[in-house]
Amino acid sequence: MKSSRGFISPCARGGSALVAAVGSCYPSGVMSRWLIVFVALAGSAFGQLQKLANCTLAPTEWADGDSFQVRLPDGKLQTIRLYGVDCIEIHVQGDDSSARRLRDQRRYFGIKEILTAKAVGEEAKQETARLLAKPFTVLTAFADGRGDGRFSRVYAFVETSDGRDLSETLVSKGLARAFGVVRQLPDGTQGDEWQEELKDLELTAARSGLGAWKHTDWAKLPEFRKEARSENAELDA
Repeated sequence: MKSSRGFISPCARGGSALVAAVGSCYPSGVMSRWLIVFVALAGSAFGQLQKLANCTLAPTEWADGDSFQVRLPDGKLQTIRLYGVDCIEIHVQGDDSSARRLRDQRRYFGIKEILTAKAVGEEAKQETARLLAKPFTVLTAFADGRGDGRFSRVYAFVETSDGRDLSETLVSKGLARAFGVVRQLPDGTQGDEWQEELKDLELTAARSGLGAWKHTDWAKLPEFRKEARSENAELDA
């Protein structure tokens, strides 16, 4: 199932059929050339969450606010991609798709300058590191999070040492947008309902001028988002 912003996994409503789950960074929902498409059994890739307590952050140069490496309790390293949120890219090195994504994120937040947007992305990375300074809990069904082919990346929820959901915290601080793959939460909340809650947190952060939103040019934001929609449509033509 696809929502207006981000994509809902088959387990968002408890489904178990063979489905195609699509991930995109574009809030307009328009298919892009680099759109990630994957097919998986809901009962396996999007199946029961495993709770892994006492995980620790494994610092890396390539990490950002929503994608990072953790050391699991058994000592193995695993790259995590947070459910439900999208932080601004900070690592764009000749990768056209990453550059387009950064441009889209900048326009979404209504930020004029790329360097300003990347600075917000760096702030998100540092905040994630701060929040995960103490051992934390990862909840994952090991669904493929794609991304950089050099690393095995899986979608996950992350609970900080004080019990906060990391995705919600980043959105509340204005350091991420409410966008991305979602699924049923550990407490039973449906994925589409959680997505709406994240959007409410985003609206509150925007109203308070937090994080990326303190750099928003509100007069230009409609124009920026229109540019993003036009570019996406041109790429998909």
